[in-house]
Amino acid sequence: MKKIYLFCIGLVGLILSPSCTGGSNSISSDYYSGSTAVNGFSLKIDNNIMEGLDEVFFTIDLIGGQIYNADSLPVGTDVSNLMVDVSFDYASKAIFITPEGEIDYYTNPEDSLDFTQPVQLKVVSENGLSEKIYDVKVNVHQLLPDSLRWDDLSQYAFPVEKLDAQKTLSVNDNTLSFVQVDDDYFIYTPNAGGWNTPAGNVSFGFVPDLQSLQVMNGRFFVLGADDQKLYVSEDGRSNWSILYDALPVSGLIGVLPASTLSTSMLLGVVEDNGI
Repeated sequence: MKKIYLFCIGLVGLILSPSCTGGSNSISSDYYSGSTAVNGFSLKIDNNIMEGLDEVFFTIDLIGGQIYNADSLPVGTDVSNLMVDVSFDYASKAIFITPEGEIDYYTNPEDSLDFTQPVQLKVVSENGLSEKIYDVKVNVHQLLPDSLRWDDLSQYAFPVEKLDAQKTLSVNDNTLSFVQVDDDYFIYTPNAGGWNTPAGNVSFGFVPDLQSLQVMNGRFFVLGADDQKLYVSEDGRSNWSILYDALPVSGLIGVLPASTLSTSMLLGVVEDNGI
């Protein structure tokens, strides 16, 4: 067994030895790359700014010349003094261009960058024949993720001081606000400066549950507050008729539009012997 073992080693030596002396597959020492690719980009760790800063993922768009973090940093993160780690293919030069001047990354890798201002990275290939400029951005959320910001907020006082009930619907791109004042019902519509005075009141002929009001295919549906019957009207103002009274209707949920099903459907809850 020992002789066979040594013989195998000898074969391995014979097989490997040509590659050690160089051959047709070896790279010539006078070859220089024309690549301007950025292989990696990250922020250096700084727990005073944010924990895990060095783990933030950056997208490198080699074609579009963009380097950025798609997942923005938390609101308020200070990005005015950040150090970066960058890796390249065979770049001969890497220069950060800022409003204050240029920073040679190879000679000053520890210099910080102010990402509150535009930052570009110019990469020159190893052979010096190609260069590419990348826009580098460190994105920061401008608002808390669960908040809304209203840039233009206007408020128009409703012309009625005391409302007993109100339900607002969108009907064919129009806004209709059904309002109960004492025992009377009206429809108000908004205009550029407030609300239009209703032309006459709504004649239900029964006591409606105004909050149950729904509109489907241009028809209006509402429940009777006292009798729990389902009523329908073509215009929402008059001629209300009973559509369903086989079982007590305890609530209207809403409308499934035709885009969901083959036809629009009104959803409601009926009571059958307590169920």
